Amino acid sequence: MNNATSSTSKLDLADKRSASIAKALGLVAILGEASKSPDALTDKDMSSALWAIEDILREAADADHALETE
Repeated sequence: MNNATSSTSKLDLADKRSASIAKALGLVAILGEASKSPDALTDKDMSSALWAIEDILREAADADHALETE
């Protein structure tokens, strides 16, 4: 891979990592606000949201790992 392609790839991976972290933080903020009202979220809603956050953070970790190994 040439330097230009490598730099673009690294930027894409860094952007993906940053976007994933931002999505996860956004969901955490939404859950925090929703949890202030006891009727806003069911246990199933909360569980689904936490699984989604885990998946998003896994994407960020995968991008981070790819950056380290590239």
